[in-house]
Amino acid sequence: MTEMQDKGANTTGGSTQSLVATTRAASHGQPREVYLHDMVAALRRHFWLIVMILSVSTGLGLAYAIFAKPLYTATVTTQPASTEQGGALSGLGGSLGGAAALAGISLGDSDGDQVAHMAVLKSYEFSMRFLENNKMRPDLFPEQWNAETGDWRQGDPGVIGRLIAWLSALIARLSGDEGWVPPSHIPSDWEAFDLFSSEIRHIREDTDNGLVTVSFRFRDPQKAALWANEFVAQANAEIRSRTVAEAARAMTFLKDEAENTRVAGLQATIYGLMQAQLEKAMMANSRPEYAFRVIDRATVPQVRSHPQRSLIVFLSLFLGLALGVGVALSIEFWRGTLVREQG
Repeated sequence: MTEMQDKGANTTGGSTQSLVATTRAASHGQPREVYLHDMVAALRRHFWLIVMILSVSTGLGLAYAIFAKPLYTATVTTQPASTEQGGALSGLGGSLGGAAALAGISLGDSDGDQVAHMAVLKSYEFSMRFLENNKMRPDLFPEQWNAETGDWRQGDPGVIGRLIAWLSALIARLSGDEGWVPPSHIPSDWEAFDLFSSEIRHIREDTDNGLVTVSFRFRDPQKAALWANEFVAQANAEIRSRTVAEAARAMTFLKDEAENTRVAGLQATIYGLMQAQLEKAMMANSRPEYAFRVIDRATVPQVRSHPQRSLIVFLSLFLGLALGVGVALSIEFWRGTLVREQG
């Protein structure tokens, strides 16, 4: 009886030292186990390998955190301006809405206007006009800009550069890519827009409270704040200009229609549409923040947003340790020293 209890106790003690994961030997089909104390011993045997991998990972992370170019983010918080004219014009919707739709004239719709205004913020046309107005292209491509001569650098691309250009042309010719453009020392409009919209300017719309934030991330904090404020101001000016121009075209059209009709009821409808367009133009001209009302202007950021050095160092430590342990255990698994047959 005592012998059986001792045997059971030994079996229980041995099972507590093993991991839950159990593998099957392909050759003998017998259960095999990985023991925790064997894993600890394996890690001890490869202690210096783990330290080396951890040191390399931490060193790379620390070097990146120190030498990565700091970037600063300036943010403008705005609210889509409620079209006060919408309340006045909505009363005309029943009587004049059908006539306006037939004439292709917009009386103004709050939801539709907000969607259109957001589209202007993200549009290629407005973005390129903003880049040109603020002469931002040299700032986007400083390596290609010669500040002394005020022109783009025309350096020799070298053998590798010529080879890459030749291969690109060959691939474009073979694939029938009619949109391929030979590389130039001057950044193209599309390259400028792609860099601007993906890395510099960020627009976020909060669906919960309706706020729209416009952020600029750049290496110069003063320029980031200046551009963020200017972007919203110029967007408002752009949308105001479009609204006034649209109202002027509609007024011209309606005036001609009113002169050419003799039906009193139709004339009254046309004059109502003209009044709506006049109110629309007056609203745009009288409100500088016509589309986006600024809640909080961008200020010059004092703290960088990138890189987050403490986070980078922590992640490099964690990844280095995980990689070192993984490599050490993989070596022992490959050698077969971690797996034992039961019995």
